[in-house]
Amino acid sequence: MELPREPQTVTVDKAEAQPNWVHIGFFVLALATVLGVIWILSGPLSVNVPDDKDLTIKNVEDLRNYFWSLGMVVAGIVAIWGLLFAAVRTVALDRQARVAVQESRLNEQKHASEAFATAIEQLGHDNFAVRLGAVYALEALAKSSQDLHGPIFETLCAYIREQAPIPDDIDEQDAALADKIKNRKDGQTIRKIITDHLQTALKPDLVVQAILTVIGRRDPDRDPYNAGGALDFRLDLRETDLRKADMTGGHFENALFIGARLDGANLTRSHLDGANLNKARLKDTNLWGAHLDGAILANAHLDGAHLFQAHLNGASLTGTRLDGADLLNAHLNNAYLWHVSFDGETTVSRADFTKAINIPAKPNHDFRATVKNADSATWPADDDPDAWDRGEDGEEE
Repeated sequence: MELPREPQTVTVDKAEAQPNWVHIGFFVLALATVLGVIWILSGPLSVNVPDDKDLTIKNVEDLRNYFWSLGMVVAGIVAIWGLLFAAVRTVALDRQARVAVQESRLNEQKHASEAFATAIEQLGHDNFAVRLGAVYALEALAKSSQDLHGPIFETLCAYIREQAPIPDDIDEQDAALADKIKNRKDGQTIRKIITDHLQTALKPDLVVQAILTVIGRRDPDRDPYNAGGALDFRLDLRETDLRKADMTGGHFENALFIGARLDGANLTRSHLDGANLNKARLKDTNLWGAHLDGAILANAHLDGAHLFQAHLNGASLTGTRLDGADLLNAHLNNAYLWHVSFDGETTVSRADFTKAINIPAKPNHDFRATVKNADSATWPADDDPDAWDRGEDGEEE
């Protein structure tokens, strides 16, 4: 015995589910026409045609008015039918135009998807020129397709993470540098030692450098946001070896550089607002005029870094190393300086610390008394409870 079959449901397009107003309009107009004719023939416009012997001037006038009214009614009906046919034609043309636009959009999406797949395949090609061409092809595609903007830059970041990982011997290199700094001779500066040490470091290969350039010049306003209005995309360059990279003026807002190696890199006037540089290495890095407002630099190494006119407003510098760093004219409003590391080579010429938070002020660890050119910097009031880190009791220990 066969079980009764469940009724099948058919899904139709939303436009097809709407009532056909053209057909409804024709039906209503046809009905109105029929009713109008009946009304004309039997209604107030009807007239009895007199015999010839009864034909008078008044009768002729009535006939003339009758046919005039009848003509006007017929002309009105014809005009309405003409308008209806014109409306039908307009609707048909509009529907054709919308179908053409939809087909064009689908073709563009198909072409963009095919171009994206081709460029991704070329990005893994053995030939250097093919890989480089793929990078610029992806940049052009990201500009023309909003839907592919996020995936393209996620792919480019993944390529860098794959092709520029941190070297296995990086800990040995760090230990060797630390030993050089510890045993430095009189007159040798931390920055000079770091600069000499970085002579042996390799720059990123040309494809990785090209990708960094492409990423840096993208329009960050095109980065995708979720339905709640929050950023749904972040450049992910964690644990990458970007030493000596050129990222001048690049847009890297909100990027993830956690644990990245940026020693000796050129980040002049770069945009790193809101970026996460936790535990990143930026020794001898050029950050002249860089925008780091709200950036996380906790436990980062900025030994010997050039921070001339850098914007560090609201940045977190908790546990950051600033030995030998130069903060000439730097802006540190609302920046957190709790447990920062510094020494007598740290320069703060004309830096603005007016609204900085938790500036080290414990005995033998007094930031203002230790760093160079402190007299030219702007400091908060000595009794400001939030500005100076004097210990848990609020007094110097």
